[in-house]
Amino acid sequence: MYKSIRMPEEFVKEVKEVAEREYRTVPQQIMYWAELGRQNELRKWQLQEMEEGLEQIKEGNVVSHEEVQNRIKQTLSQWQEKQ
Repeated sequence: MYKSIRMPEEFVKEVKEVAEREYRTVPQQIMYWAELGRQNELRKWQLQEMEEGLEQIKEGNVVSHEEVQNRIKQTLSQWQEKQ
């Protein structure tokens, strides 16, 4: 299923130029750029999570792998009870 959207003319012109060079359609090019943006956001989130984890280690706020698994199981159980 497809949906039409309105975009600025200059942006569409740029997309068309790049799409032709990369042998993609305009929708494929937009989707490609969107995927790159998603991946970038995921990397930023992962880096932030790692930085927070390192900070917790420096502060001595560390839990074992087993404790993390137990917390996950507990959270899942609580979530399933609400369903």
